[in-house]
Amino acid sequence: LRPLAEHFAHRAAVRFGLPEFEITPADLKQLAAYHWPGNIRELAAVIDRAALLGRGHRLALEAALGGAEQPPATRRVQELATSPDTPIRPAIPTLDDSIRAAIRTALDRSGGKVEGRGGAAEVLDVNPNTLRSKIKKLGIHSKNHEVRRF
Repeated sequence: LRPLAEHFAHRAAVRFGLPEFEITPADLKQLAAYHWPGNIRELAAVIDRAALLGRGHRLALEAALGGAEQPPATRRVQELATSPDTPIRPAIPTLDDSIRAAIRTALDRSGGKVEGRGGAAEVLDVNPNTLRSKIKKLGIHSKNHEVRRF
């Protein structure tokens, strides 16, 4: 499990322009205890979410796996979800929320530059037109800078 987790943590750091993450023994314990209903792509997605939720400081695996490390509002949703009267599942960040966070981080790190050397598209390893389409679709607006082309 360690080699896979380290690989995906390194990939997330590069992909999102974040510092390298250390996989701690506690992280490995959490990953080993989790029931993996999906395949290896689910592990990759959890590590990506943990990198984004940790805001570049650490891997927030507990939050990425739907644990108690989440903000109070998310914990309240989970409390409701575990109530016998509420037929909803625990809250996990949606794919759109994760993509939105990754794009905002990349735009912040690139100073709003979408394409070209050091641009958000390069950081995220996506086509600049695809990135612009996602920015528009997800309604991403930057408060600190204008999204610029070059």
